[in-house]
Amino acid sequence: MRHAVERSRYTSRAGLAVGTVLLILGLLVLALPYLLEASFSLSSEGEKELVDAARDLIAQEDMSWTESDSSTIRETDGDDGASRAATLYLQAYPVLKEYNESLLVEGQKINDPFADQEGIQMLSGISMLDGLIGSVSIPAMGCDLPLRYGASYEHMAAGAVVVSGTSIPLGEASSNCVIAAHRSWGGALMFRNIEDVQIGDELILRTPWDVLSYRAVEMRVIGPSDTDAVAIQKGRDLVTLVTCHPYGRNYERYVVYFEREPSGDAAETSRSDAVSWLSRFPSLDVGKTTFPEDALRTAGAALLVALALSLLIRVGRRRRQQGAPCR
Repeated sequence: MRHAVERSRYTSRAGLAVGTVLLILGLLVLALPYLLEASFSLSSEGEKELVDAARDLIAQEDMSWTESDSSTIRETDGDDGASRAATLYLQAYPVLKEYNESLLVEGQKINDPFADQEGIQMLSGISMLDGLIGSVSIPAMGCDLPLRYGASYEHMAAGAVVVSGTSIPLGEASSNCVIAAHRSWGGALMFRNIEDVQIGDELILRTPWDVLSYRAVEMRVIGPSDTDAVAIQKGRDLVTLVTCHPYGRNYERYVVYFEREPSGDAAETSRSDAVSWLSRFPSLDVGKTTFPEDALRTAGAALLVALALSLLIRVGRRRRQQGAPCR
């Protein structure tokens, strides 16, 4: 009789151990996408902070953006990187402004960023930090990415890019800054949730020269070669997001147009306020091309919660049984 009781206890403990291991493994599988996204965000935070620090230095010095290339910003104690970056961006500004003006005269020459990454035309005559020109934040997408010029493989793996042949975001009329990013890459969400954007949602550009706010005004699906759909529109200051569509495939492009608000500058908000942690979780919408994956994630989360509750109830019962007095 005693052997039977011991065997029953051993079986119960073994079952509890197996259940615990399965629960932990399941939680790790569920959490993996969010852990990878958090890792990407942390790794890119330094770049975004460097651009912000450079912008603060330029503003503090109150220096003209049209000064000659010999202009330098004073080095501040312990902040050599920001000082060097501010100097480079200050020197680059006149060249970038001239580039934007040339697009109005010569027209845009745009390559598909998802098909012709070798054919990009990099800007000449300027020196920037690996093409880094700021960051783009879209709260509705749970997205806050470093922004570079030129859709090379390396640049697109690191975040969002300004498509070569389109406007640099300087807050000017008659410009269209076309920003591309993957639908997800290396665990980072990037533009995965672009279908969550609705008319009126905000986009914030933080560049070394300004913080600019735009509002979504239109969405559409276009073909990869439809460059007219992302052309400059006279008098309008536009930012156009472009990514692959449908989700997981690459034969169309999902496009969202943002137009600069009349007030011009964006309200100063922290990154944590602009992109909340909860906004990174999938929202169930049958019309979205991400719906099958979102549904699987939600179902998996529900199953794991049920398993966790079942395990906790079982542990509680076992403890009560062990603590009950013998009769």
